[in-house]
Amino acid sequence: MKRITIFMIVGLLLLLTACGSNSDYNFSASLSAAGQSFQSLDELIEHADHIVYGTLIKSEPFDSYLKYTVKVNQQLKGKTHRNEIAVFSAEDFNEEHKQFLLFLSSYDDEFREEIYYTSSITPTAIENEIALNGPFAKKELKKLIKDIEKSSKIKVFKAKTKDAVIDKAKDIYDLIDKSEYIVHIKPLEVRVESPIVKSVTYDVITKYKGDDNILKRSGLTLPNYIELDEEYMVFYQTIESLDTDVPTLTLATRKGSVIAKSDTIAWEEAVSVLEASQ
Repeated sequence: MKRITIFMIVGLLLLLTACGSNSDYNFSASLSAAGQSFQSLDELIEHADHIVYGTLIKSEPFDSYLKYTVKVNQQLKGKTHRNEIAVFSAEDFNEEHKQFLLFLSSYDDEFREEIYYTSSITPTAIENEIALNGPFAKKELKKLIKDIEKSSKIKVFKAKTKDAVIDKAKDIYDLIDKSEYIVHIKPLEVRVESPIVKSVTYDVITKYKGDDNILKRSGLTLPNYIELDEEYMVFYQTIESLDTDVPTLTLATRKGSVIAKSDTIAWEEAVSVLEASQ
């Protein structure tokens, strides 16, 4: 009987300890971002790919958003790809302050030069080791970091929806092997443009690899630097799509998957190898 009582007391203490770290913070009005609702510190930790304490270096316009460059001072969850990262936030940083605690999601694709991050909630400003806003307002940074580090959710990560981005192929043979579609195209008209990509209508001059489903696409996504008066060899891979007849495409690699015809050496090498493999 004593043994059962001891186990019950220990279990109760553990439960109270776990609840304490969440109940210390004001989640009475649930936070939400990108359709995700957060009602506790554990939920916020579980959702984040990265939790960092960092210094705001600068902000600059990027399309209709602001891009914030943040120096990572301390990593509490995950590992960012570099010490200075690009962060986009639906809620602006309060630029009167320089230190922030950030709960971040990370994103990467073949059209971007590097991984970028988005803030799950309004960035938490820190001044004199005290949080200034959000559910952690007026709480000590040291206590907040301690509660984050001891959370059972600190090692929980979301499943990735796509394979990791390949930066560059070893050579043209490796690039061909990594590609599911290879097409020689001429862009005709830009339909949509962003700082990163252009969506264009196009003519296919030669299809070197892949089935004819690519021809069902009304447009192709290409890097922003492409020009309408140029022809390109494009190396694509597919990503999962509900519509199996019209492939969803991304570049095979971050670098080298778009070759301009004006790049004579790279173009002639690609054509030579592709024609020899037909």
